[in-house]
This record gives sequence, structure tokens and C-alpha cells, in this order.
Amino acid sequence: MTDTLWRLSATELARRYREGSFTPLAAAQACLARLEAVNPRLNAVVQRRDAAVMQEAQASTQRHREGRPLSPLDGVPLTVKDSLYTADQPTSWGTRALAQVGTGQDELAVARARAAGALILGKTNVPEFALEGYTANPVYGVTRNPWDLALTPGGSSGGAVAAVASGIGPLAIGQDGGGSIRRPASHTGLVGLKPSLSAVPREHVLPSLLLDFEVIG
Repeated sequence: MTDTLWRLSATELARRYREGSFTPLAAAQACLARLEAVNPRLNAVVQRRDAAVMQEAQASTQRHREGRPLSPLDGVPLTVKDSLYTADQPTSWGTRALAQVGTGQDELAVARARAAGALILGKTNVPEFALEGYTANPVYGVTRNPWDLALTPGGSSGGAVAAVASGIGPLAIGQDGGGSIRRPASHTGLVGLKPSLSAVPREHVLPSLLLDFEVIG
């Protein structure tokens, strides 16, 4: 059963952790195995942090055993869109100019996810500057739709939705200015949420190309 943990939703994983039938370590192993199996065809995740994820999953497992999880997200795998800063990886924004640039900072939503114990598997692909309705860029290339490799998963959160739809991770953090979460979700049979403007505070961000319409979701 543990090799199919990648099929479970975030809420189901949290429930299983509480009841003790599965551990975050087992879920992380299953998701990383799924990533290894499907990502070469999809190109959804463009930066990985496998070793760090396994260490964090072990720590999360210990917290659950002791009955002190940090939050309902503790031990739940997720990915982060490559237009949001992560402290331990570059944020390319799909452009060669930033491909090797790291700020050493987390976007606020990413920092909060870490503090909640979520397991960040890696960064997901975007179109250059996250401005297209399909996902391809000169740094990492094309991302494909898990349901049909000849089709696009949309954009700009194409890598994010491809990761969730293919079972790499049950959740993805992205951002949406003109449909960048909602449209690719519709390409892949998912639900994409764009919260109200200013509902999710932002800090440590790339320049906004769509003014205040860009929100985390």
C-alpha cells in the first residue's frame, strides 16, 4: 500500500498521519519515487531537493509519533512554482538571466509552509516571466500534460498542475494574476484557487508584472 501513497490527497494523508497508519517518511518516499518515474516525461519539477525532503520527512514522522505535529500540513508533500523565492534554491522565473541566482530568502507563503512542516519537493516549471498560457522556457524547456503528452498543461502554473495531476505531490503553491492557477488547473482536471486580492500577504517577491492582480494560491 505504501507505494501508492502518492495517490492520496493532502487531507487524507493528514488523517492517516493522525491515526498512525502511515508516516510522512513513507509518503515522502512514495512521492519521490513517483517523481522519478513520471517527471522525465513531463518536466513538471525542474529543481529537486530529495535529500532535504527525506531529512524533513524523518523529523515530521518523529513529531507525529510524539503527538506534536506543527500543523495539519506537517508532513504533507508539496511543490513551489519557480516564480516564487525559495531560500535554498534559485528562482529562475523561466529566464536564463536568473537561472543561477539565489536570494537566500523564502516568499512569505513558502516560509509559512516550511514553518508548518510541509515537505517541499522542489520547484515547478513556468513560462518565461510566468506570462504565457502554456509552459515552456529557454532554461528548462517544455512541460507536458499528464493526460496527453502532446498537449500543454497550460500556464503559467503548468509545472505545478502537472505535478499534482500526475501524483508527484498532492499540493502546489503558485501565483495567479490573470488565470495562472485557474486555467492550467482546468487543463488537468484539478481545482485551482485564486484567493481575493491581499488575502494572502506577500514578502520577498519578484517584480510584479501584473500589478496587484498577482496573488498566492
